Amino acid sequence: MTDQEYLKLNVLEIDWKSLPDEEIDRVLQLRVDAYELHIAERGGKRPKREGYVLERLALMSNLRKADDDAQEGKLKENRGIRRHNQRKEKDLRLLQKMILTLKFPPPHYETMYRKTDAGKVREIAKQRYFPWRILHHDIMIVLGVKLYSSLIMDTFACIKGKGLHFGVKRIKRFMRLNPEYRWFWKTDFKKYYQSMPHAVIDSGLESKVKDEAFIMLVEITLFSYVSSEDIENLLEEESLRKERCADWCLYKPTSRQLRAHRDRPLHEGSPTVKGLLSVQRRHRRLRQDKRRGKAAHARLHLLDGDCHRSCSEIEHSAYAADETK
Repeated sequence: MTDQEYLKLNVLEIDWKSLPDEEIDRVLQLRVDAYELHIAERGGKRPKREGYVLERLALMSNLRKADDDAQEGKLKENRGIRRHNQRKEKDLRLLQKMILTLKFPPPHYETMYRKTDAGKVREIAKQRYFPWRILHHDIMIVLGVKLYSSLIMDTFACIKGKGLHFGVKRIKRFMRLNPEYRWFWKTDFKKYYQSMPHAVIDSGLESKVKDEAFIMLVEITLFSYVSSEDIENLLEEESLRKERCADWCLYKPTSRQLRAHRDRPLHEGSPTVKGLLSVQRRHRRLRQDKRRGKAAHARLHLLDGDCHRSCSEIEHSAYAADETK
């Protein structure tokens, strides 16, 4: 078969099993070079939807790099990686033909539990190293730049150079530039990755990739994990539990009663109670300063800001208010 015939055929129409390894590498490089040449002739601007993705995934150079990235820092603790390294080239050739023919072994998921620094236990469904984890890194090598460029600036975590510290710096910058906003909302989605609809991911990939063979590859490999029924039952049980135990939303924590900043809301109650809370804060700071050897004086600054009263006067007025009741 001539080179022109290889270029005209679809990637799934080529009989890859009958070709030797050297011929497979030559045909793949031929198709990728023709695609890059077509982009260069158009001025070098890449199309909105990438093509020839499956050919780039099957290139041995990308597979070797994906293999090195997947086992970085895990060689000592993973026996599967050490066994894979004994037949590394053979396994990568086998993975190359799996990608080109879209014939993979049955998916095998193992459930593991990891405890985060905050004490939260996460349930992780992982696959075996070969061929699945190598394939995942291979996809990110080919399409990582395209996918990351489509995200907004304030997308953090699991992105190189945009981790937790980058997000904290962004929040501090927003609060410094907008002093009228003194709060930010921190929330979490329960079972976020497990409950993500596959149809949404599929439509998002189709808007970035026009290679139908790659979409089929994603449906076979990544969408094989289904947890919709378990997630729905879990969320329903949690919503019922919150309805039965709704007291958590009626009371505010004790920490909100003793705030150090005047611009933040104090405990709900009469002005006398607010004054007593302010006195308690001042006395606590006075004791702390005395331990440190500093000179400090506790004075009560009322909300109107035009007068000062001693602690005994406030306590006396509070007792008088109670007796009148």
